Amino acid sequence: MPRLRLTLPTLPFHSLIRVQIQDINYGNHLSNGALLNLLHELRVRWLSAGGFSEMDLGGCGMILADVAIQFRAEAFYADELEGSLGVSELDQHGCVLQYRLRRCQDQQEVALAQSSILAFDYQSRGKAPLPPAFAAYCRQFKTD
Repeated sequence: MPRLRLTLPTLPFHSLIRVQIQDINYGNHLSNGALLNLLHELRVRWLSAGGFSEMDLGGCGMILADVAIQFRAEAFYADELEGSLGVSELDQHGCVLQYRLRRCQDQQEVALAQSSILAFDYQSRGKAPLPPAFAAYCRQFKTD
């Protein structure tokens, strides 16, 4: 069966994230839904570090257009994960964000992911041009 294969470069933004009890599923490991939430948390931290939020990229908000996740290893309650994030494929309306989650204790990759975000005007309910200040911030984290 063919599987998704993501190959990511070194990603420049880093933040530590601890697996919480609510992140654990019936298999006693990190659930797939919780993993998506951890990526969301990492994205929000990256935005916040630049003075942005999902609702304010400097003139408009953002919306998630797609996401792909490659699961690489289990993570368990109280594991500390190093989250890394970088930017690729920046254009006039959005960019691709790349993510890596790695277990701190043994450096095992837990997951690789990428998502496309678009600048979004929540009043007109449509895509918007990427604000210049946010585009400049993205370029600081460009990976290609």
